Order: sequence, then structure tokens, then C-alpha cells
Amino acid sequence: MERLLQLLCEASADIGLQLLRAHGYRLAASYRDVFAALRDQLGLTDELAERLMDACAMRNVLTHLYDTIDLDRVAAAVEPALEAYGEYAEWIEALAKRYG
Repeated sequence: MERLLQLLCEASADIGLQLLRAHGYRLAASYRDVFAALRDQLGLTDELAERLMDACAMRNVLTHLYDTIDLDRVAAAVEPALEAYGEYAEWIEALAKRYG
């Protein structure tokens, strides 16, 4: 479960970086900055950008062990993260159709 959250964040940010690069925007330096740049430059909604930033904050906790890992907290983060990443995938698909 922890690894899934980590990989989802990393893959989503990597896709975001590729989108920013493809559209000629500067590359973001952090996961938070990737989703903020997508919001500011390519129209990702404020709400979805915030949810993706929150999901990646959990990735940072898990990867860098900022806190003792609370498995209940991790389990509670899974469903909201999956919903956010699903909406992100839909947004990417719509963006791809718009820009060809």
C-alpha cells in the first residue's frame, strides 16, 4: 500500500513534467510545484491540484520517514489518492484530445 502511494505520486509528477516540457514551460523542482505549474499553466483545477499535492505529501512522509508510519493514516489516504489520480488521468486524457 505504501509503495503504491509512492509510485502513483512519482508517476503522476513525471507525466506532469513531460506535459510542462511539451508545452514549453519551465520544469518544476518539487512534486508540489509540478501540480501548481499544471494548475497555473495548463488549467488543472485548483481543487485537483491541491488533492494531488496532498497525496504527494503522504509520499514524502513514506519515503523520507518524516514521521513514524501510522498504518491507519496510510490506509485512510489510499481512497482519496486513488480518486485524485483517477481524475488526473481523465484530465490528462482531455488535455491530450485538446492539443492532439
